Amino acid sequence: MANEQTSVPLYAASEVLTAANMNISAGTGVPVFATTVTRDAAFGGAGEKVLAEGQLCYLSSTNVVQYYDGAAWATVGPASAGALVLITAVSFTTQTTVSMAAGTFTSTYKNYMVVLDHQPGGSGTDAVTYRFNSAGTPRTAANYYGSKSFINSAGSQTLTGASSATSLPMGQSGGTTGGGGTMTVYNPISSTTMTDVGGVWTAQGGGTFAGMYEANEAHDGLTFIFATSSTGFYRVYGLADS
Repeated sequence: MANEQTSVPLYAASEVLTAANMNISAGTGVPVFATTVTRDAAFGGAGEKVLAEGQLCYLSSTNVVQYYDGAAWATVGPASAGALVLITAVSFTTQTTVSMAAGTFTSTYKNYMVVLDHQPGGSGTDAVTYRFNSAGTPRTAANYYGSKSFINSAGSQTLTGASSATSLPMGQSGGTTGGGGTMTVYNPISSTTMTDVGGVWTAQGGGTFAGMYEANEAHDGLTFIFATSSTGFYRVYGLADS
């Protein structure tokens, strides 16, 4: 998009302004960013404006105008943006691990919905697990607690538990047919509470999964781990509080 920018410059006294400098503000009166990730990176760095109450921005990924209230970003409009807002959409090919970019989860939303779909490279029943990320890096400490219940198309049930584990069970592929799941991630950006997850999984059968990371720390994304190289996509949505 022509108006998108990646920083909000702050000029020093006696600095010579170029045409390029002036065109940033001339192109639009409100800073335009591709996503919440580029928005958050545009403030507070070297030569950038400090984020303060009253700041406006426009997000081209969701076509909304936002303002900063001194503590968090809030959406002005349009009202049609709805309570379910797409944050990022990523496709991957022949990967055994897929990590979300740093800053995928931010303080803009308290809770998030994540959709994962994958096609495994193998032909067996391949497990899918996940971890929480801090600053884009998966947390590998043995602080994961959770479980998975899955019933295949033949009616056979598999129960999987995780206690003091290094990842959480999410689902499994149905042989060559793949599988997919939807999860809600509760308050991941809080540094004073534990991050909790609950969801459902389908793949020649279905089941539920839930888990938590037993430490009070902020998490800004997820890492998915596949038993064999897999191809697929994930989507992340912010859940508006009002």
